[in-house]
Amino acid sequence: MKYAVYSEYQPIHRDKIMVRAEFYMKDRGENPDKYPKVIFNSHNLGGSTKSIMIVEGTYEQLLNQRHVWLPYQISEFVPLIKSAELGAKYPTTKI
Repeated sequence: MKYAVYSEYQPIHRDKIMVRAEFYMKDRGENPDKYPKVIFNSHNLGGSTKSIMIVEGTYEQLLNQRHVWLPYQISEFVPLIKSAELGAKYPTTKI
């Protein structure tokens, strides 16, 4: 499943985040199936310490990615549902 990943860190933790980023990039290169596939690379939101990226992966891959950044970065994984699939189910939904 695809997820929008919203992340934020405190500026005081920037150095620790950079160390984790170096580890993550190396580990991801050596173990690509350990982490979710990146669909849309991390982009900064308006010059802040917030970012967004889109990934596709399993629950276990999401946990692996999340554990790399703990406790210095907070992330929220929001599932992306195709509108056409959701719309196709709407006429059959009874409320």
